[in-house]
Amino acid sequence: MASKSIRIPNYTLGEELFNSISHGIGAQLSVAGLVLMVLKAHGFLPEFVVSLFGATMIILYTVSCVYHALSPKMKAKKVLRVMDHCNVYLLVYGTYIPASILGVGGKIGIYLFLFVTIVTIIGITLTIIDIDKYQLLEVICHLINGWSILIGVPKLLESVGKTGVLYFVLGGVMYTIGSILYGVGKRKKYMHCIFHVFCLLGTFFHFWGIYMYLI
Repeated sequence: MASKSIRIPNYTLGEELFNSISHGIGAQLSVAGLVLMVLKAHGFLPEFVVSLFGATMIILYTVSCVYHALSPKMKAKKVLRVMDHCNVYLLVYGTYIPASILGVGGKIGIYLFLFVTIVTIIGITLTIIDIDKYQLLEVICHLINGWSILIGVPKLLESVGKTGVLYFVLGGVMYTIGSILYGVGKRKKYMHCIFHVFCLLGTFFHFWGIYMYLI
């Protein structure tokens, strides 16, 4: 996709400051979260999958922080906007890696992991081709990815219990509300800032579910 065709949302300086700082804090918390998960996990597989989850958290919030900090006149901001959108898929995918492999497990866990992998690839491909043209399809991909976990809830209940599942569901609810706010944010001032808060909440609930109940 040519950078000239990539549009940059017209946010105010105050909005961009909040957007950048909030996700900058998210990046730092993600580093701490990664360290905590690796220290608690036992064995190669648990350590590996939580490391992937932690890495996707760090990547998303770091890129988002830098993207919102750059001037709209800079070409790099357009490139980072595409990366920012792609990283949303990566974070959800990173969340599914421990959830499906450690939480759901078995054939259902493998099938769930493969399904989310395919949807993630489709979503990222559409984003790279044209970040604005396929927005509806991207939202559909996000919703499918986000709520596919329902397929594995019976198995997840066995491994993390009701409270653990509750945190995974709460994370999904936060992201779903956030996706709605993202659409509104293009027309309402500071709505995108609130979207950032819901993203942080969604990530926290998923992290807590994994840290406290899965590893």
